[in-house]
Parts: sequence; structure tokens; C-alpha cells
Amino acid sequence: MVKGSLRELTGMKGSLLKGLPDGQGTYRWASGVLYQGAWKNGMREGEGKMVYPDSTVTGFWKADKYQGAKLIQPYTIITSMSVSRYTITKSSDKNAGIRLRITQGGLDNISIEDFSLAYDSGSEYRSGNIYGIENTRFPLTVKVKYRSWNQLMTTQYNVIFEFVINQPGSWEIVLVN
Repeated sequence: MVKGSLRELTGMKGSLLKGLPDGQGTYRWASGVLYQGAWKNGMREGEGKMVYPDSTVTGFWKADKYQGAKLIQPYTIITSMSVSRYTITKSSDKNAGIRLRITQGGLDNISIEDFSLAYDSGSEYRSGNIYGIENTRFPLTVKVKYRSWNQLMTTQYNVIFEFVINQPGSWEIVLVN
């Protein structure tokens, strides 16, 4: 972290929003340290390069903190078969793990058969129509498989949804058939 406030900038090229660096820009502190890259609300945010007197750090920042040389996506979908759409969101719940809900026509899908949940850490639980995995380690790979009837109950189809959650936290997954 660069010590001092943005008011101590000795030279800057870039855009400001409400008096704070915002967008692409190059900023040099009085100490000689230089940051070249993306800013948001006065904080380093996105891809950039920090040049110190004895070294250079290139990579990604979020909320003024260095995240690493490569940006790692919060999650990755490996396979999606017979899933109309899905949502994956990180919640503010402190308990690490995932909660999975399966819906059809805006309601919980109650026509699920042969459900299986494969995962590489944690323990499985079920609470009503919610399937979950708790006590997990991340990254977490999960494969969901089941059979479901269509809404008219005339045809059955197989569903496979496999994904990896890369960031620790509590995750809510909703699959729509």
C-alpha cells in the first residue's frame, strides 16, 4: 500500500470524478512511486502497474489491494446440460459452502429423480428443497446430476451441471429447468 493520501500526488495524468482518480490514469506520489492503470473512486481497481524505486508489480487491484498477476474468476462453469439458466451469487453469510436450489416454472422443482451431488471437499446436507455442502475448502469442484420431468410431465430429461467455485465464501446457486 502506498503511504499518504491522493492529495500528495505530485503529478497525474488521467480522469477525475468528484475530485478522485477514476478511469485510466498515471499517478506519481511525492515519494516517486508511480501507478499506471485503472482507478475507481480514488482507489486502484482493475489492471495496472505499480513502479517502486527498486521493483515493478504488474497485475490486478481491487479496492486498492493487489490481487495478483492474473485475475481469477470467482467461479467457472465446466458443464451445463439441460439447464435453461442459472445464477451463482456470493452471499454475506459467514458459513463457507454452497446452497443449491433447483426451480422449474418459478417454483421449486419437485419432479427430480436420481439426484446426485459429487464434490471434492466438505459434507452434504439437505434442508427442504435446498441441497448444500458445508465445511468446504476452495477451490471447490461440484457436479450435480439428476433427472427431471418437463412442466407438462410428458418427457423426462437428464441434467448435468458441473462448476468450480474459486473464491472462499458462502455461495447460492439456483438452477432453472
